[in-house]
Amino acid sequence: MPRGVSAALLNVALATLYALFLIRHANAFLATHELPLLAVVALETMVVVMFVARREASVTNLSPLALAATALGTFSTLFVAPIQSSDVPSAITVAIQLVGLTMATVAMGSLRRSFGLAPANRGVKTSGMYRYVRHPLYAAYLITFGGYVLAYPAPRNLVVLACAIAGQVLRMQLEERLLLRDPQYVDYAARTRFRIVPGLY
Repeated sequence: MPRGVSAALLNVALATLYALFLIRHANAFLATHELPLLAVVALETMVVVMFVARREASVTNLSPLALAATALGTFSTLFVAPIQSSDVPSAITVAIQLVGLTMATVAMGSLRRSFGLAPANRGVKTSGMYRYVRHPLYAAYLITFGGYVLAYPAPRNLVVLACAIAGQVLRMQLEERLLLRDPQYVDYAARTRFRIVPGLY
């Protein structure tokens, strides 16, 4: 299949998934006016916009394992649902999500058109939040959805979050393996020791 056709099909599939996700959460917000619904919609909107505007990578890992990790880490979260509200005050869950959204906004601002999904090298970024950890966007994504699942701890959402974490961790490892072929990233990794949590990992 020509590359342009496969890319167009991928964009259509992503747009369809996102549209279903957006409709479900918009209807739930109109019915409940619960703010955690809007936070996760905002994050997914940023992901879709950055995905469409991204630049081509110089090197990309499109192996079956990398594609599976990408799909699991990125698209599985589109299957969370605003069901089974918890007793945790919304002020707490919203605050957690706002932290994640703020981190994601700053990280995406640093990446700009270098944002990608599959493990790839679109240029080594060292500014903004990338001065503190090597993968701040992954951390932001998990914090935001962690706050969402805390607000809606249905078994379905817990399973989706577990799948997303597994996919993100695997994708991060594959991305690091690819980027460590770049001397600039080797130098960056030596200066920025931690991947997502300063002092821990």
